[in-house]
Amino acid sequence: MREFFSSRVDRDAPDSERLAQIVNAILRPDGLGFAYETEGTYDAREAFRRRRGNCQGFSFLVVAVAREYGMQAQFQDFEAFGRWNRYDRFIAAVRHTNVRVSGGVEDYLVDLRPELGHPSFSSARYVVKDERAFAHFYSTAGFFRLVRGDRAGAQRLMELGCEMDPRSGIVWSNLGNLHLQGGELGLARQCFEKSLLLDAHSEESLAGLVRVLQRQGGPDALRLAAKYEKRFRSYRDRNPYYAYNLAGQAQLRGDRGEAERALRRAIRLKGDEPLFYEDLIALLRSTGQESEARRAEVKLAKIRARQAKVETLLIP
Repeated sequence: MREFFSSRVDRDAPDSERLAQIVNAILRPDGLGFAYETEGTYDAREAFRRRRGNCQGFSFLVVAVAREYGMQAQFQDFEAFGRWNRYDRFIAAVRHTNVRVSGGVEDYLVDLRPELGHPSFSSARYVVKDERAFAHFYSTAGFFRLVRGDRAGAQRLMELGCEMDPRSGIVWSNLGNLHLQGGELGLARQCFEKSLLLDAHSEESLAGLVRVLQRQGGPDALRLAAKYEKRFRSYRDRNPYYAYNLAGQAQLRGDRGEAERALRRAIRLKGDEPLFYEDLIALLRSTGQESEARRAEVKLAKIRARQAKVETLLIP
């Protein structure tokens, strides 16, 4: 890595120029030609070797190189509010990692997926210590192990994340979901309760706890679940995949009107999910709404074209 960057980065250049050289060396085709990979949760060395990775892999690489060149680079971590993604049979709230570099006079943000951010995320309030960035890294890597069916590997990595930063509510929530998925309700409840002690506003942890309580049953558990029901429903109703699931249920009942309304709600909540458009197009055709189906096909084609691109940005 040192050999690769030594011919592309001038140690004596001003901070802004040096940072641009680092980012260009990573992203440009005549450099690494770095490519986005959704499940590419790699450390700096592996992201460099593979020349690809997700936001975390990219951020780890940028931080490692920037620090090598004497720059004050820090991780930023935040929830991409209101965004969910589907990974096989799992639905996950989206979190995002980018890099803040202090250049003395001004700060810089380096972001592989700037569309996941928001203008307010330029604030330094989202800076996290390395321990938290590493904890979220292991927890995310564990999640993708779970998606691939490696539950033991997933648990090992998620537990490592909890050891790395036991004060992160996110890593406990992820571990709780792993236990819930495996039917280990007692362990899942402990994790969600721990997460809520650390972050009382975590809707993901609250939703997980309600699911556990409902499955445990019994007067005490159901009473506690009912206490949280209003917040749980508010969280659930903002999830586009919940609306999509309601559309599927409506179709099974033969209620095509309700199915269409639910699919359109899912699209309003998450307008970049091809699956929603595919089902809507099929439904519109089945009800004779050919012109509406063609309009939806145009939008679907645009979404697929956008998703084929890798968007990058260096924001001063």
